Amino acid sequence: MMKRFIGMSVITIGVGLAMLLGCGEKADQATQDMKTGVKEATEAAKQMGSAAKENVESGAVATKESVEAAAVAAKEKMDAYLGDMKGQLDNLDQQYETLSGKAGVLGDAAKEKFKDQLAAFSEKKEAAAAKMEEMKGLSGDAWESAKQELDQMMTDLTQSYDSIKKGFIGG
Repeated sequence: MMKRFIGMSVITIGVGLAMLLGCGEKADQATQDMKTGVKEATEAAKQMGSAAKENVESGAVATKESVEAAAVAAKEKMDAYLGDMKGQLDNLDQQYETLSGKAGVLGDAAKEKFKDQLAAFSEKKEAAAAKMEEMKGLSGDAWESAKQELDQMMTDLTQSYDSIKKGFIGG
């Protein structure tokens, strides 16, 4: 009976070893398949990340170009405005010089009043020129605020000139 027990034990151990070896191979294969799957998933994620990164970079470049184009357009608009205002100021300056030349025909009291008004006009003109110079370094809301101030200054300056002209030269 002992021989039979030993024989059965050897068979049981052999079958167990065979199963273990067979399972071991399957376990090794499953482990290898998992490693391959992980590598493939990692590579796919890298490729997706790379594509996403390229999309983000492309979007950033397009945004930067749009912002730069808008800044150039805004700068051109500002320069055109300042050029127009300088032209108006130069025109008023020429008219001022013409008006000053005509002041010699006035009487003493009128001449004195005329000189005082021309001095006030000159101060306004200088303030407008200074505002224009200040505006060269501004942008955004500060530019818009300064633009409104300059528009008002130019309106006041034109009205002041017209008032002086009507009062002393007769229009």
